[in-house]
Amino acid sequence: MVSVDERLDRLERSLRRWRIVAGIALVAALTSAASAVALARPQDEVRAKSFVIMGGSGQAVGRLGEVKDKGPLLVLESKSAHAKIMVGSMGEDAGLAVVADDGANASVMVGANGGPGIAVCGPGRSKLMAGYATGLGPVLAVIDEKGEARVSISERGVKSTPGTDAAAATP
Repeated sequence: MVSVDERLDRLERSLRRWRIVAGIALVAALTSAASAVALARPQDEVRAKSFVIMGGSGQAVGRLGEVKDKGPLLVLESKSAHAKIMVGSMGEDAGLAVVADDGANASVMVGANGGPGIAVCGPGRSKLMAGYATGLGPVLAVIDEKGEARVSISERGVKSTPGTDAAAATP
């Protein structure tokens, strides 16, 4: 039979071991918590060449990056509206554009070749444009699918190409 003194010695040794293990576990937990708090602080800056914005379904709904030789561009996709919203640099122009899947679009731009402008373009690429053109001042123009101005109204007057009824374009 084991004496009470021996049993008490074993119990005290076991208690010392548990205290050491508990102390080590407490130090490890505190170190881990301090590291998590340090990592949770917001960063002053995030750097990447591009970002992809993911929707709840796991599909990309937007992108932010640089288009080669054109500049930075943010594109947000609306699957339900069958359109994209683009904000940024688009070649020599910078601005905002809403582009439907069929190609129709509306845009507000500032470009290297003139001041601010607004354009509405149909699926066939014909456009109605209003803006400020260097050397012409304010301009309103109807442009056909080939990119030719059919009617333009500026400070210089009304100009139309043959076959266009300019009288119908003036108020």
